[in-house]
Amino acid sequence: MNTTTSYKYPVIVWGCFFFLACMQAAPLGQNSRTILAQMEPELRYRLIVLKPSVCQNEGIMLEVELQNTRDHKISINPRVLFHEISISRDGGATSSTGDLMGPKVRPDQTVDLTAGQSYRKTIQYSLKDKFFSLPGIYSIQVSYGQFTYAYSALPDLYAGVVESNKVLFEIKDCEETRQGARP
Repeated sequence: MNTTTSYKYPVIVWGCFFFLACMQAAPLGQNSRTILAQMEPELRYRLIVLKPSVCQNEGIMLEVELQNTRDHKISINPRVLFHEISISRDGGATSSTGDLMGPKVRPDQTVDLTAGQSYRKTIQYSLKDKFFSLPGIYSIQVSYGQFTYAYSALPDLYAGVVESNKVLFEIKDCEETRQGARP
């Protein structure tokens, strides 16, 4: 047997493997950068509880801000700013979802956000549910949820879910405080 022939095939196999590995390195590097760029959120969602301490059976004032963090225009649907509201406390949690199903979003229902621009809204959120009967510290998080994808009338419509930051608020037993203050 010729020793040159016995080493020839492994060298060819390793050469082909090395060539293929080198060919894949550039596209993989490019794809990972592209994937990372796509993972950056297009919208930033910020939540503020305007009065962080309230009495039982009152509501809390929530201010939300949805900001376009990209360098191109994005259209949003303000009707889905509170797609999901998640609230938790020690020993429990509650969540409500407002799925908007039905026809496509109309252009007159959207707001265009240029690069860096924000949309803000303030609402009163009721705390009269049984879940809020215990005094204590609660956390709240909301999400924007748009599931109608862009189409010819709205090519820049953002579709997807964006979660806000979590914010703490306190529910106090103000009756107990009032009774303790009486002579």
